Amino acid sequence: MYFGALQMGENAEAQDAAAERLQYGDEAVWAFKYKGVLPTYLRQQVSGVLTLHDYTFARYLEAAEGNRRVAQVLWEENLRRIKVALPEYEITGFALDPEGEEVRAFMHYTRQNLAKSKYTLPRWDDWNQVFYESNGGQSDLLPGIDIPRALTSLTTNYDEVKALFLQHKEHILEILETGNLVIISNHCTWLNLPLIAAFLHETLEIPLDRINTILGGALTTQHAGFEVANMNNLYKTVPDTPNGRLDTVAPELQKSVHQKFGMAFMRQLKQTGHVFLISPGGTTDKVTPKTIELLEASEGTKHLLANLGKKHHIWPIATHSGALYTQQKIKPGALRLTESGIIEPGGTVKALEVLRQSIETLNVDRKVLVHPEEAFAR
Repeated sequence: MYFGALQMGENAEAQDAAAERLQYGDEAVWAFKYKGVLPTYLRQQVSGVLTLHDYTFARYLEAAEGNRRVAQVLWEENLRRIKVALPEYEITGFALDPEGEEVRAFMHYTRQNLAKSKYTLPRWDDWNQVFYESNGGQSDLLPGIDIPRALTSLTTNYDEVKALFLQHKEHILEILETGNLVIISNHCTWLNLPLIAAFLHETLEIPLDRINTILGGALTTQHAGFEVANMNNLYKTVPDTPNGRLDTVAPELQKSVHQKFGMAFMRQLKQTGHVFLISPGGTTDKVTPKTIELLEASEGTKHLLANLGKKHHIWPIATHSGALYTQQKIKPGALRLTESGIIEPGGTVKALEVLRQSIETLNVDRKVLVHPEEAFAR
């Protein structure tokens, strides 16, 4: 009788913990939608730009293809540059060239973001910056909300996902004592890498400033996505993908970002105790009722992973986070994961092939197709 009562008590505690997690996740989503800064920003920007009629703003409005919210972001960056360079300079002028590579790169990514959601809040990115230090899991967009806890709380299969990470805990902590761990995953949604980072932090207690995500300008120019991803460190590069690269719109800027990213990333690899999150395909998967379609990793990414595998452990994790993130909206749902172990440095096992096999295992009801760039139509 005592054992039965004890077991019932443990079950009740587990149910209470699950309910508390789900409530926290719901509160985070509610704050993001209704009480956060994002809706206020939108209202302020839309109302603010209606009163702007100067020539500078008109030029940015032209560059922004008539979108006043986007034009305001450019206009504010222009004012910031003028104030930094000439604090007493009050008449309008151009410190940010509306036809320059910076603006063209910004618009390249902003068009993509607005195509996914007309409510996207654009974010001006400093194109000279390739490393973004962790915000510690706190963001102005989610006041009072701990982002890693919120993300893990939204997973309705929390215990299952936690168990997957815990089974490798001892090995991972041992790896991080003397080296680094590289996690590669498919890019099922924009939320899958932040979810992996959240569980690394919440279940393995890895500090957020020891977790690093490699991403492209599509996310650093999207305010909400950037703030969530920036719970851990971020490294920005220009992905060699149809949507990511800038060779036709801003070739010099692309070259500069590549060089700065390479130097910053190599410096970080010389340290130990870091986890790096990478999506080799560089762009989101195409999911249909019958298929999972992936973009093949570029030659540059294959070369990078081959070199990383010589000295660092690589952990391929197949993910499916579509139940949590659909149509640019976050909601409670199951995070599906599968993996077949951590690959030791210097081995002959091909990490990309292991990842593909894991994706097939995770999606037994769909055929997994890996396309070269020319066949991966968006």
